[in-house]
Parts: sequence; C-alpha cells; structure tokens
Amino acid sequence: MCLDNLKRIAELGEQYGIVIALENHMDFRTEDFRYFFEHIDSPYLRINLDTGNHLPLLEDVVAFAREFSDKIVSCHLKGVHFVWRDYGAVLTSCKPGQSLVNLSTILNILAKCPHHVTVHIEVVAMNNEDEDVLVGEYARFLEKSIAS
Repeated sequence: MCLDNLKRIAELGEQYGIVIALENHMDFRTEDFRYFFEHIDSPYLRINLDTGNHLPLLEDVVAFAREFSDKIVSCHLKGVHFVWRDYGAVLTSCKPGQSLVNLSTILNILAKCPHHVTVHIEVVAMNNEDEDVLVGEYARFLEKSIAS
C-alpha cells in the first residue's frame, strides 16, 4: 500500500513539477528506501536526509548517505548524542563535534553530489535557551565546511 501511494505521489509531483522529498524518518529503514527506489524510478521522488533519524534504528546514516547520494535533495543537519536523566537515556541535539553521527563525512558526501542539495540546520535542545547557542555552532560549522 505504501509503494502504491508513493507511486501516485511521484506521478502528482511530475504532473505539477514538484519534487517530493521523503524523509528518512523512523518509520522507514534503509531496506525500505531500497525497495521504494527499486520500484519507483522518478526524478520527482527524492530524499530529505535527516542526519539524526537513523541512530534510534541502529542504522548507519553515513552508509545511507553514500548509498542514496544521487537521491538526496535536502538535509536536516543535526548532531545527536545521549543525555542521561534519572529516567534513562534521552537522544538530543548537541554541538557538531560531539555528535554520534559524523557530520563532516556526510557534508563531504553531499558536496560531491552533481545536483543541488539544500542543507537545513535542525536543533532541538533539551533546554530552549541552548538552542540559540547550538544554531550559532552549526552556522559556524557549515561556514567552515563550505570554506574547506
């Protein structure tokens, strides 16, 4: 059913000239993306890579980025790590250099794409006052990455 829906969405995207970017959210695993793109060959169905969404699935986002680089058109760049609370571990945003995900490697993969990839900073901090500081850290990280 999901495949049929995605085929219809890709057809609508083509009809209206809109690229639909399917996010690698925790609803879909890497094998699901392989299946979708094996059965749907449309330039109107692409991927929005979220660098933090594979970790809870215990999947390798760098391997995903390498495999699907030709399909990635946008990226939610966020580093994640675990914060320990009295009720257990919580996955949250962190500074780029503290991330369990290698953001530099992912940016290098995306930089080699022959097509345009839009990168968005995505920060969801445990404390709202931390978000402005983290956004600044990511802006400097991106600036430095682009310069090198």
